[in-house]
Amino acid sequence: MPIINRFVNHDELYEKAIASGITPIIINDLPNTTEADKQYIRDLTLTQLTSDTINTIPSCKCGATRGKYAIGKVCPIPTCGDVVKTNIEDSSRSLLWVRAPEGVDALVSPVVWKMLSAYFTKNNHNAIAWLTDSHYTSASRTPVEIDKLYRKGHERDLNYFIRNFDTILLDLMEIFPEKPNRRYNKLRHFIDEHRDIIFSRFQPIASRNLFITDKTNLGIYMEDAIKDALDTIYHFVSIDAEFYDRSPKVIANRTARFLARQAEFYPDYITTNFQPKPGHYRRYMLGARNIFSARGVITSVTGEHKYDEVGIPWRIAVPMYSHDLMGKLMRYGYNFNEALGYVMRKVVVYDKLIHRFLDEIFSESPGGRGPSMILHRNPTLIHSIYSYI
Repeated sequence: MPIINRFVNHDELYEKAIASGITPIIINDLPNTTEADKQYIRDLTLTQLTSDTINTIPSCKCGATRGKYAIGKVCPIPTCGDVVKTNIEDSSRSLLWVRAPEGVDALVSPVVWKMLSAYFTKNNHNAIAWLTDSHYTSASRTPVEIDKLYRKGHERDLNYFIRNFDTILLDLMEIFPEKPNRRYNKLRHFIDEHRDIIFSRFQPIASRNLFITDKTNLGIYMEDAIKDALDTIYHFVSIDAEFYDRSPKVIANRTARFLARQAEFYPDYITTNFQPKPGHYRRYMLGARNIFSARGVITSVTGEHKYDEVGIPWRIAVPMYSHDLMGKLMRYGYNFNEALGYVMRKVVVYDKLIHRFLDEIFSESPGGRGPSMILHRNPTLIHSIYSYI
């Protein structure tokens, strides 16, 4: 089954979470004055490991109530009161959310923020950050495009940016020259298609299972991306509760900085941990033996062919689809042992009946062109020997 990147409505996700019985925790309202408050926030945002293994047994926070039978039950110990749950099933779901602070109209989608920043940044000077944060500065020289924005009379305020988004976007596209790899027609199409969900009242925080720290005798270790993300979260904690400066301008600026850092975190984390050859995708999907997989030598097709098709050799196809072939042979009249023996004898020998069944198997796939596949080339990991473990 493929994984599809889809732009989502955060407010709808928030409502669905409540409807499913989940009680989201809004970090705006969390107290952050005592050491116990700070420890509670750390427990909500971090997964701290003290050994080389992860316990997958469902448990409450204190560990007194544990076991699969207890999933969903509340720990009877008064000082705990946590619901027993498994770390595996909810690994990607976060209970932490942010809400647009008092005095701020809405939050901006991190996807849109990152996209606009990519279009409208010059000499490391981000026009979106400049427009939304009145205290934003850059170490580089201010480009002429920023001066033109200033002369247009635009205010440097997050609420102003949200209320005048369409006008500002038109001015940005007029002032900033179009880049060959970033055409404005694609940007316009994306904005028009998702205009109603660019701004939302709520946004989720990444799950604590992404923020893993390793506690050793020498100290606590974590990735740089995690430190930046935690700093961003702590930057927003208690902003509606006990924040020391209630000035609307300060609140708006802090919200803009939070949104900018959130927009940077997700691409940075994915680029560092998922995309590279030793990343999670290749390491866990392609760096181990998988069912219905094979290893072969790839070669190009020099004649007429379809660019999105891969032909597999007979010696790979027959054993890979042996279960399907045996099923067809048994429906054809063979018993189990006869079907198994027939398939095994034809692994290196061409057979018209097996060929006919393989054609049927491929035609039964969606689209009638055969099953989908993932193709990759070793080495996948830093040390290729790990590919065979």
